Amino acid sequence: MRRLLALILSLLMLSSSGLLDVVAFATGVGQSGETTSQVSTGETVSIPVMEIEVEGTEPEPVNAAAGTNVLDEETMLIYAAIDSETCQIMGYSGEETELVIPSEVDGLTVTAIGKSAFSRSKLTSVTLPSTVTRIGQYAFTGCVNLTSIELPDSVTQIDYEGFSGCSNLESVKLSQQLTSVGQMAFQGCKKLQNLELPDSLTTIGYGAFQNCTALSSVKYPLGL
Repeated sequence: MRRLLALILSLLMLSSSGLLDVVAFATGVGQSGETTSQVSTGETVSIPVMEIEVEGTEPEPVNAAAGTNVLDEETMLIYAAIDSETCQIMGYSGEETELVIPSEVDGLTVTAIGKSAFSRSKLTSVTLPSTVTRIGQYAFTGCVNLTSIELPDSVTQIDYEGFSGCSNLESVKLSQQLTSVGQMAFQGCKKLQNLELPDSLTTIGYGAFQNCTALSSVKYPLGL
């Protein structure tokens, strides 16, 4: 019950315009007591109650004990080794605003975007490789020129404020393997209009979509 109450409080901040019945969205319970969901056709259908675990604390950074940051002069990406085979991207020293991140850097597989890696950068678009599984804290915070993002299906986790303050972000395609959306992950994305949550999702953090004032459509799996 406490988890559901926390989720309701989080979703109450989705929009000041009352874009949807947040109580029905958070718990799946309609006025008649049956579980409901509004679908794109305007029909209302019965579904099981959706119970999602809500994070109560700020997640730990991606691999806090990662190795020393290294500049790859070929891509101008800054990375840190996680182990002998994998690495996380920690920043970018190039001038490109349309960035394609490779699946490997210096022979290491890129599996994460590290803490504050592209925070407040001038990126207008970014393409992530299918090897990335985690988006770290503040990874794309304040990227005000970013208008869309597509997460590969390899991504399972978005950490605290991963995309917060991306005020011009209009569309987001979430990974179909995503299990966790951290606290404040998309807060302040004021132009985000539509959202489709995948079947795999089990955790939504407090305020994940706070101040997403243009959000007019939210689709979530009927099986939850």
